[in-house]
Amino acid sequence: MSADHSQRRAGFLYGLGAYLAWGVLPLYFKLLAAVPPVEIVANRIIWSLLFLVALVSFRRRWPEIRRAMSPKVIGILFVTATLIAANWLIYVWAVVTGHVLEASLGYYLNPLFNVLLGVALLKERLSRAQAGAVLLAAAGV
Repeated sequence: MSADHSQRRAGFLYGLGAYLAWGVLPLYFKLLAAVPPVEIVANRIIWSLLFLVALVSFRRRWPEIRRAMSPKVIGILFVTATLIAANWLIYVWAVVTGHVLEASLGYYLNPLFNVLLGVALLKERLSRAQAGAVLLAAAGV
């Protein structure tokens, strides 16, 4: 088996695992319905932080992280972290309160909306294949 084939197979398996985890996640959150969504997201943030601190320490990458940090980078990270936390809070709230279908629809509409913004605001041009894919996805939603 070639290295390229092994990498593609590993990529496929990682992707499959990610989609399976994403599909099962609402069932897990539903079991936590008695826990406030803010607490669920806060736990995810704290445990992720601890895991990443351990990983960076194990790989001895702190000097690289210190070099990469600037006020601008920290500001951008703050904004993106806030947006991701809000996204997760809305998603967890939707699942816990029984709005899984609406949350799923939002996740399908978001990429289409991003493409629309790119075309309208950034003047991006879609190829015929891309336009066809967007139309097909919009029809599917």
